[in-house]
Amino acid sequence: MKKSLFMLALLLIASAVHGGVHTTGKAAAFPMKNLSVSAPAEFEYAAKKAAEILGKIYKVTVPVSEKGNITFVKDAKYPDQGFNIKSSKDGIIISAGNARGANYAVAALARELGYRFFFPAPEWEVIPDDPPETLALDLTESPDYLSRRIWSGYGAGKDIRKVTRNDENWKLFNFQGGVSINTGHVYGRFIKNNLKIFKAHPEYYALTKGKRNGSKLCISNPGLRKLFVDFCLDSFKVNPDRESMSAEPSDGGGWCECENCVKLGTPSTRAILLANAVAEAISANYPGKKVCLYAYNQHCPPPEIDVHPNVVVNIATGFIKGGLTVNDIISGWKKRKASIGIREYYFASVFPTQGRGSNTAYISKSLKHFYESGARYISAEASDSWGTGGLGYYCGAHMMWNTKLTPEALKADFLQKAFPNAVEPMKKFYDLLEGANPKELNRDLLGRMYRHLAEAGKSASAAEKKRIDALICYTRFCEISFTHSTAKWEEYRALMHFAASIRNTRMVYTASMFRSRNMKFKNKPLNINVKKTPPPTGIDLQRFVNEGIKNNPLLAFTIKSFSDDLVVLNNPKGSTAMNSGTSRRKVWFYIWCDGKPFTVTVTGGLIPHYRDRGNVILQLVQIGGESDTGELETVVHYDRSVPPDGKPYKVVLKPKYPGLHKVTVSDGGDMTRIIWPAHLAVSRPVEREKAPELKGTFYFYVPQGTEVLGFYAKSSRGSINDPSGKAVFKLAKRNGYYSFPLKPEQGGKVWQLNKLEGTVKLLTVPSNLALHSSKILIPKELKGK
Repeated sequence: MKKSLFMLALLLIASAVHGGVHTTGKAAAFPMKNLSVSAPAEFEYAAKKAAEILGKIYKVTVPVSEKGNITFVKDAKYPDQGFNIKSSKDGIIISAGNARGANYAVAALARELGYRFFFPAPEWEVIPDDPPETLALDLTESPDYLSRRIWSGYGAGKDIRKVTRNDENWKLFNFQGGVSINTGHVYGRFIKNNLKIFKAHPEYYALTKGKRNGSKLCISNPGLRKLFVDFCLDSFKVNPDRESMSAEPSDGGGWCECENCVKLGTPSTRAILLANAVAEAISANYPGKKVCLYAYNQHCPPPEIDVHPNVVVNIATGFIKGGLTVNDIISGWKKRKASIGIREYYFASVFPTQGRGSNTAYISKSLKHFYESGARYISAEASDSWGTGGLGYYCGAHMMWNTKLTPEALKADFLQKAFPNAVEPMKKFYDLLEGANPKELNRDLLGRMYRHLAEAGKSASAAEKKRIDALICYTRFCEISFTHSTAKWEEYRALMHFAASIRNTRMVYTASMFRSRNMKFKNKPLNINVKKTPPPTGIDLQRFVNEGIKNNPLLAFTIKSFSDDLVVLNNPKGSTAMNSGTSRRKVWFYIWCDGKPFTVTVTGGLIPHYRDRGNVILQLVQIGGESDTGELETVVHYDRSVPPDGKPYKVVLKPKYPGLHKVTVSDGGDMTRIIWPAHLAVSRPVEREKAPELKGTFYFYVPQGTEVLGFYAKSSRGSINDPSGKAVFKLAKRNGYYSFPLKPEQGGKVWQLNKLEGTVKLLTVPSNLALHSSKILIPKELKGK
């Protein structure tokens, strides 16, 4: 009875973590003894994997036989990838509609028994020490996203992938795979495979700048379209089991400029015209097969024609042209009847918190949103950086299968299973790596990482210590990256050597580092044997921790928080000279206005080669006060009139009421300058977790009673000037956290960031940077202090 209650607790935990796209029912318990597996020939792989994983969990040999007590059954009522696992007192029946469903049933069975494979390295495989003696389970599942891929562009090296099978097992036990959606750039391969024909018919090439060449096609040419359709049909003849064929254009520009192609319409329209022709031919010859391409780059905007039902369009969340948002693109393609997929970017830098791959909040929110928007396929390009991105990849993989899962539950399960004796220090460690709260790499961050790992190591088991050792290697790599300059040969080589030594941990993207070397040293041989560089020893690892704690002290001040409820502080001694400055992508400013219309001068497209990213978008947002919708923030004016041509334009913004407002500026990344009227109080909020690079002179308020000015700086020039204008701290060549004491008389006054170039995050005073010093926006609670 005690064991049954324990099993019930395990199942309740598993249900909480893995609930969502499955149903559960009551079932009799089966004693997990004398196990054997049987399956029809079609499910042979699933049967072997089930025997293998059950053998690991129960530490016995589990045979595959004709009459097993764990039996796979083919049942057409279950959809592609769907399955049911049901126990009885005599055995377990696993029903699936096809082999894929049977394979994922194995993953689900292992999951319910407590097995995990968090990252694709042997130390991250978790085999339960005390697996359940009985299993009572009636579980039916099928995926939300029909195709699920998290993949790294360069991988980890063929030897690691093929010899260890870690990648294969990671994908299976984390529900990756599904329907094969091929979206690789195919125009270039099509031309290469038909070079003789293209030489005989140069008119098949796109016409660009008066010449027929390149890797784009003259899609208006009927002969070209027929040749491409035949090329795709031949691919299915050679491999009739393939599920899809890519019709994705080659990367970059170079679309045909001939009169007939221009008449066809936009690049998106032309790409879909060709894809539709392929889909029509394939539907007649190979029913159910898909034709796939991206909505990406110049062909990301929705087309002017409808999309064939068998064409899947994977919408890219980056490298978008035309000034559209991802939501705009999804909505537009859906109106053209496209089957929607998502082409994501889960890149994870080698450094903590940098890149979407470590941002579990973004991954969760976006997966739910895209699914609710109709997307049923997802492909996320990532980095083989499992130190930074591993937890994000793990959470993302499971949330692709079941969008109802939460990162909080998945992370709690990860910590409890991977570090059962060191949950608290490892939670603190992984909180530092969470991309939803980005941080610059610095000594305080490194010091905290080392200290949490040292604390975890005190109570960790042998298996846990292997995982902690891998993270020590990762932390040491981050420290070397911080302290070494890649512009200096010996330091660059030391970094590369260490990356090679920890390659098998897969904590950092070693393969990419050696493939994309520093071009400054491209002609200097590294003389590093990547595959044979010995890993750090146990003595090395302990030294890394000891030295890391010693060399990376924690901050000497306490970070303070302030509200965003801002009011105007008039500074009679200040100047109205305004810092216009520039901004890129989406930024916002706080302003305090009198409720009357005001004029700003806006110049978009300051980076000429990015001028294809759409007009500058300005929104005037009222904060608080009277609202037509009852919301705290209300958009009261919207403008999209300024083209990205490098010329200044006057824009009149019209508030409804006086008070605090926010002006958001979005330009797609081609850089914008705004000149504000001198009578406005304007400030640039600097988010402490994600501070921008700034250029110019800014002003900030130091409250009375502030004893220490603490801040982070990554800057190439500038100074901090006190209220008298005297430079008290130089910002040239800074990278780290700094502080200095203040005198009582220096509080309650306006200070200056003078001629700043770089990033400064103020941590003990409000972080709103005013653009001129005569009117400063300060938190309401500080008025009069």
